[in-house]
Amino acid sequence: MGRNRFAFLLAATLMAMGAAADAADLAITGARVVPSPQDEAIEDAVVLVSDGRIAAVGRAAEVVVPAGTRQLDARGKVVLAGFWNSHVHLLGPAYRNAGRLPAGQLEATLREQYGRW
Repeated sequence: MGRNRFAFLLAATLMAMGAAADAADLAITGARVVPSPQDEAIEDAVVLVSDGRIAAVGRAAEVVVPAGTRQLDARGKVVLAGFWNSHVHLLGPAYRNAGRLPAGQLEATLREQYGRW
């Protein structure tokens, strides 16, 4: 078997194994889920992932976990919907001449705009 053919077969096998693992169903159970900055946190929640996508989120009493689904015990943990404000540009009027503004004023602006979550 040629070297290129072996490398191709190895790569194809590894990709197939990765795809199978990604498609597995999963239930994240017992966590505190914060679905969005505007919504209340869900205590003792279940996040059900099916075929690589979030299929359901809710209280444990409301979400049915199908038999045979792999479960991840997340009691005492927090699940967030995603990264909020993970990339920002501080270009607005509040940041003009930032080097000359008092630190307290800048801190207050940052807390107001980005500190809610």
